[in-house]
Amino acid sequence: MPNGKVDRGALPHTGRERPALDTPYLAPRGKAEQRIAGIFADVLGLERVGAHDDFFDLGGSSLDVEEAILRLLEAFGREPDTAELLQAPTPCALAARMTGPAPGTGAVLLPLRRGNRPPVFFVPTPLAVGSVLLAYATLARRVKEGRLFLAFHPGESAPPGADLVKTALEAIRAAQPVGPYAVLGECAGGILAWETARRLSAAGERVDLLALLDTPWPPDWRRRPRSRFRWLLPPGGDYLLRRAARHVRALRSLPVAQWPAYLRGKSGAALAALRQARRPGVREALRRRAWYAGGVAAIPLEPWSGHLRFIQSADPRHEHDPEGWAKLAGSIEVVRVPGDHTTYLGDHVDEVAAILGRWLDRV
Repeated sequence: MPNGKVDRGALPHTGRERPALDTPYLAPRGKAEQRIAGIFADVLGLERVGAHDDFFDLGGSSLDVEEAILRLLEAFGREPDTAELLQAPTPCALAARMTGPAPGTGAVLLPLRRGNRPPVFFVPTPLAVGSVLLAYATLARRVKEGRLFLAFHPGESAPPGADLVKTALEAIRAAQPVGPYAVLGECAGGILAWETARRLSAAGERVDLLALLDTPWPPDWRRRPRSRFRWLLPPGGDYLLRRAARHVRALRSLPVAQWPAYLRGKSGAALAALRQARRPGVREALRRRAWYAGGVAAIPLEPWSGHLRFIQSADPRHEHDPEGWAKLAGSIEVVRVPGDHTTYLGDHVDEVAAILGRWLDRV
């Protein structure tokens, strides 16, 4: 539509059959399960969805998640967040959450992908929420090796002030008591991944894979020049500038007659986002994420004698990061991928998944 959204009512109903999954089809039971299964089927264009069918295994995308969350809000009067949908992606599991008491904090380890092989522990950036979490889930599902991917998600669950490394180690050992371990860190989360793997190794555990995805080298990271406009803006202001530039580009690509419809649509979306930002608990969630980010930045760097694997994007701000990490690692293997730091997990996610798959095949 002119406002940039998809008019799903104008799309032909595909009536696609449920794809073949590892779990057999079981009809949903109870009104809540049936209602959620109906929402999933409607959003995904399927004839039916079973009680234990995974929304993401059925092909659910980030756009589908947004629509499903809105439909769930209409049906149950409560809006689940993306992390909750990742934790309970089936009608059976989600029905228990939507009809029970409002959940508190979630699990420290968030499943990005279910599998029957040893887990990969993924440490994301401290700002991993919403569409960022979905990008990580997409990456995990594109890796051909059928491993379980568990994301460390303490900003929503661990008590503020807790020792981040200790919390990560306890969560990892609870999920996998003994090695060999596979640890993966993205952006600043790679700093925590490094220290976690180093301590596992120091405790006598085998770490077969430590991989960092575009993780900044902290000494250089702290010296990077700030945007010349950032000091004029509140926290996140540079993000607002990028969004504004994106809308300007979109308007230039549209006929002038369509500008009012586009602006009405985006204004409505902005007002909805503001209403959501005022919900109780949002301020607390922001405080938790700030604690997580500060805790990661404060982790001291110590050498590790193991082999580090590093995926580097084409972002020029990260071109020297592997050189810094090479000073601490016993050895390093660097693979470069196209796309800048904000897009290499989007358009080029298949390249990143293929690299991770090759590394996991070796361990």
